[in-house]
Amino acid sequence: LRNRPLRAGTDKAALSRFGDMIWHIRPAHPDAHLNITPLIWSRYPPLFHLPFKTFFLAALDHPYPGSPITVQRGGERPGVATFRYWFMDLQVFAEWLVEAGISRLCDVTEQHLDAYRAYVLALQRKPGRKIDMLAAVRTLWLYGPHLPDEGRLATGYPWPRASDEELKSPAGGRDNKTPRIAPVTMTALLAWALHTIEVIGPDVRDAWVEHQQLRAGTHPSQAELDGLPTGERIQRYIARCRREGTPLPGHRMEDGQRAINFSAIQRMIQTTTGISLTPNQKRTLRESGLPIAEDTYIGQISGAIDGRPWRDAPIAVSELRNLIRMVAAAAFVVICYLSGARPGEVLNLRPGCRATDEETGELLIVGRRGKGYDRASLPVAEGEASPEQRPWVVVTPVHDAIALLESFGDYAFLFPASFTNAHTKRPNDFNARQVESVTRDLEDFVAWVNNTFGRPGADVPIPPDPTKHLHASRFRRTLAYFIVRRPRGLVAAALQYAHVHTKVTLSYAGRDDSSWMDDIQLETLEMVLEQNEQDARLLESGEHISGPAADEYR
Repeated sequence: LRNRPLRAGTDKAALSRFGDMIWHIRPAHPDAHLNITPLIWSRYPPLFHLPFKTFFLAALDHPYPGSPITVQRGGERPGVATFRYWFMDLQVFAEWLVEAGISRLCDVTEQHLDAYRAYVLALQRKPGRKIDMLAAVRTLWLYGPHLPDEGRLATGYPWPRASDEELKSPAGGRDNKTPRIAPVTMTALLAWALHTIEVIGPDVRDAWVEHQQLRAGTHPSQAELDGLPTGERIQRYIARCRREGTPLPGHRMEDGQRAINFSAIQRMIQTTTGISLTPNQKRTLRESGLPIAEDTYIGQISGAIDGRPWRDAPIAVSELRNLIRMVAAAAFVVICYLSGARPGEVLNLRPGCRATDEETGELLIVGRRGKGYDRASLPVAEGEASPEQRPWVVVTPVHDAIALLESFGDYAFLFPASFTNAHTKRPNDFNARQVESVTRDLEDFVAWVNNTFGRPGADVPIPPDPTKHLHASRFRRTLAYFIVRRPRGLVAAALQYAHVHTKVTLSYAGRDDSSWMDDIQLETLEMVLEQNEQDARLLESGEHISGPAADEYR
């Protein structure tokens, strides 16, 4: 990775070397939500370790070479996330070469390439995978000028009669086959996400902050206990509970009986130095005559839905982890859906990403642009904005969701790998939540809303989507649908899609990423076709029309 920018926090002494049998390339990928698998060379035939290692080193060091048919990617270097696919595809080629009795890449002939193509096309693989396997061999040929003579393909350009279009994966074109989320599901999902941000999130945040303060010994209630002996702290704690009518924190034993949660009391009466209760001090608490709560509660319920508190009982400490996850899932829905940003771009947002355009007053979020090469690898002239940074024009609920996430604590990302449990393999300082985890969070959010706020005999608050699971990658296509089909529709707190349309389109206007505009155009085309089909059916059924444009309409 000598010529690649490294992710923050990378231990340079632990970087992989050319001779290693495992290449850890993850440090060269800028996105904190991705876990890039290493290249494990023991999976390749030993005969081809050196030539294919040399190829991947060249791909790390040099831009995409120009194709004899088209110029590829404007001189950008490939992103390391692509390497795992090349690695798998070229492994098939290397194994085929061994079976064919070929020991050097320079000995491969055009007849060999034709035979390999026939071999690939006969495999029981999806058509797109076969195309990728052949395209990887083309890429190997293209990097020939950067490889030693014995380690390059000495043939002409592989399969020159097959155009790039013919070798392009069907999933790699501009046609967006991502299914929309059903309108009834998306409307309810967004409405409940906004409810969660506005009503539930602040209560969960306050409970979490209080819990963290108690653990650190910095909660205001602990100030009066500083410097006191443990016994006196207990007496003051008991007196405060009697004065405020607060029961002792409790939990359920295996036999179902209620018991005092002494660990919780230790947290409540400690200061910056932890304490441990003796048997006599525990007996003092048991004999205090104070009632024992069902659980260990924290914070207050102040938010209301439809004029009623969103829950009857305070939040239990044991619920905090899951409730924070639900609030984060709601924030992800609001930010990702209403900004039009990709899931990975949202997951890499950092605290402080909110901004306002000084000239127009438009609300912005600023983050890393997604897709393509590593985004931070090109040099930046002094005074210029970093090419990996880009703004999105957004609406107020997006800023509100970000502000709520920022208030949960001092994290490196809006969506850290975990809010509540630090990871050793993926520490929060350098890693964001992964897309796979967010997908589970979205499914769990829907289940939580339906279980918590559903009423017997009534429809579930968030109806299921009939197509498939709620993957975050479906948000952009769904937003395009609502903008085109329901531009005047209202969602939750008078949020107008026409307003969102203007702002999201401003974010993408004039940028290399035209996929958003493609989504809008595709939805518009589908709507026109559906309207034409409906009009034709009405005419066939005898619909009467009149006026100067009647003939043209027919």
